[in-house]
Amino acid sequence: MTMVRPALRVAEYDLLTFQKSWKSAVMLYVISPVLFLSAMGLGLGGLVASGRGNVGGVSYLQFLAPGLLVTTAMQTGAADTTYPIMNRLLWSRIYEAMLNTPLRIGDV
Repeated sequence: MTMVRPALRVAEYDLLTFQKSWKSAVMLYVISPVLFLSAMGLGLGGLVASGRGNVGGVSYLQFLAPGLLVTTAMQTGAADTTYPIMNRLLWSRIYEAMLNTPLRIGDV
């Protein structure tokens, strides 16, 4: 139980931080892909198809949607795994501050 308690403090910090920024996370993860898909699929698709409405027998929206959703998922995953770590290491130095407390490396 003594090893779990410090790790829970780190999880509590992460939860409190997320409570402050959940609205931007919703925008990034939900609304942004939908807007991008509608802009590229409907807006650009209407211009590219120029009345035909399909690419190789498949509608432009059906052709483009899977690729856009996968690309968005990959970009979001890359951003979620690189920027917060870089921020905590270099700019805000949260990891350094955590290691100056009784927390151990495994807790962080």
